[in-house]
Amino acid sequence: MKHILSLFALIFLFSCTTQKTESKYTKIEYQAGACFGSCPVFKLTISPDRTAILEAEHFNFSKDFSKGEFSNPREGTFNGVIREADYNKLISLLNDLDVKNLEDHYGTKISPIFQPPIEN
Repeated sequence: MKHILSLFALIFLFSCTTQKTESKYTKIEYQAGACFGSCPVFKLTISPDRTAILEAEHFNFSKDFSKGEFSNPREGTFNGVIREADYNKLISLLNDLDVKNLEDHYGTKISPIFQPPIEN
């Protein structure tokens, strides 16, 4: 009985180790630009060694919106390291996504000013 429990414990320990996922990409970049409100403006770059750089421009840490915020200096550049399990999950999702065949834009943005009149 001890041998069976030891075998199950060993299998359990090996199943919990993280599997390294190979990336198809040399780096991952995500950039969010300004909107008509207080959307965060930033650029995030993740390298294969799991280092991440967040270049925060505006509205990343503030809760209140003011037009004067754009005249403030950038919020800063922040460096960190992503946990291996989280990085592997991200890479796995991106590898399955087929990024190169995604559309540039999804949906339409119609300003309320330019919407056609609703007919009754």
